[in-house]
Amino acid sequence: RSFAATLGFSVDEATAEAAARLAPLAGSSAPERLAEELRHIFSMQDSADAVRMMRDNRLLENILPETKGQLDISMTRYAAIETAIAAFMQMSEDKDMTALMNITRPYVIFSLKYAALMPDVRAAAQSAASLRLSNTETELITFFTGIRSEILTTFRKLPEQPAETEIIRIILAAGGSPVGACMSALAQLQAEEGAERTAEFIKFSGAVAGYFQDVFIPRAALLPLITGEEIMDRFGLAQSPLVGECLKHIGNLVILGLVSTKSEALKAVEDLISSKNAS
Repeated sequence: RSFAATLGFSVDEATAEAAARLAPLAGSSAPERLAEELRHIFSMQDSADAVRMMRDNRLLENILPETKGQLDISMTRYAAIETAIAAFMQMSEDKDMTALMNITRPYVIFSLKYAALMPDVRAAAQSAASLRLSNTETELITFFTGIRSEILTTFRKLPEQPAETEIIRIILAAGGSPVGACMSALAQLQAEEGAERTAEFIKFSGAVAGYFQDVFIPRAALLPLITGEEIMDRFGLAQSPLVGECLKHIGNLVILGLVSTKSEALKAVEDLISSKNAS
C-alpha cells in the first residue's frame, strides 16, 4: 500500500484479493512496523484512496480494529481532514501564517489523520498504545479525537462571528492548537451533516485562527508580567494558594486585553487582594 500511495500505482486484482484473504494476519505484524507504514501512507497528500483500499480489503480493520463497524464515517472524516490540510497548505503559501505553521509538521499531520479514523477518545488511546506510538503522537491523537465534538457544540450555539470571550475559550480548550482542533471538528461536521454547513464552519474557524495569530499570540507573549515572588514581596504575602490565584487572574486579564503592563498588573492584584480582605 505504501508503494502504491507514494508512486501513484494501482494494485492489480490478484494482489488485492490476496491482501483481503490474508488481511487477518496483518495484526500479527510488529506494532512498530505497522505504525511506520501508517506514518508513510498518511504523509502522502492524496492518501485517502490508499486508505480506502485498505478499508475495502479489510486491512484497515485488522491494523486498526477500533475502526471496525464505523469504517464509512471514519473514511468520511479522513477525506475531509486531508482536504482541509491541503487547503491550509495552499493558503499558508499566500499569507503570513507563521504562528499557525506547526500544523504542517509531519507528526501533527499524522496525528490529525489518525484521529480522523478513531470513533472516540477511548478507542484512540487504546489504538495508539497497541501500535506503540510516541507519547507526543498519542497525546495529539487523543486530543484531536476528543476536541472535535466540543468545538462543534460551540459552533452550533454561536453566530458565524463568535464573541471574543468564546474565541478565547475555544483557543484555551484547544491547548494552543486551534487550527488542528478546528480541522478535526470540520471533519466530524462533514461526517455528520455532509457539506451543507462547511462554508459556515470555515468562516467560524477562520475567525478563531485569525484571532489566535493576530491577537492571542501577541498577548500571550507578554506573560508573565509579574512573578509570584514579586507579588509576595510587594504585598507581604507568604507562599499560598492566593498567590497562584493572583497569577491566574493576571493571566486571564492579559489574554482578554485588559492588562498589558506591570503597573496595571500590580494594580489588578491589589484590587483582588482588597476584595478578598473585604469579603
